[in-house]
Amino acid sequence: MAAHINSKGIHNALGGIRTSANNLAAHASKLNKQQLNFEEILQQEQPKSINIHLQNSQKQLKNLFKDIENSKEAIIKNTYIDTANIIAKLRQEAITMYDITLKNPL
Repeated sequence: MAAHINSKGIHNALGGIRTSANNLAAHASKLNKQQLNFEEILQQEQPKSINIHLQNSQKQLKNLFKDIENSKEAIIKNTYIDTANIIAKLRQEAITMYDITLKNPL
């Protein structure tokens, strides 16, 4: 009788171990599936992330190009103003020298 009770207890214990093993296997399968889902999500999100970075880079390049254009225009404008000022000074010096020459001929 005691052997029967022990075998029944062993049978119940084995059933519990089997249930735990099945639960662990199901949990491992679920974790594996989650990992696969994470990798799928990562693969789906990666092109979006790259695309966002490319768009941001394009915006920065456009802004840089605008800054270069504005700088170019400012340089041309300032060069024109400087050139006009130099020509005006040279003209004034030429007039002054002409006046001096007329007043004091060699």
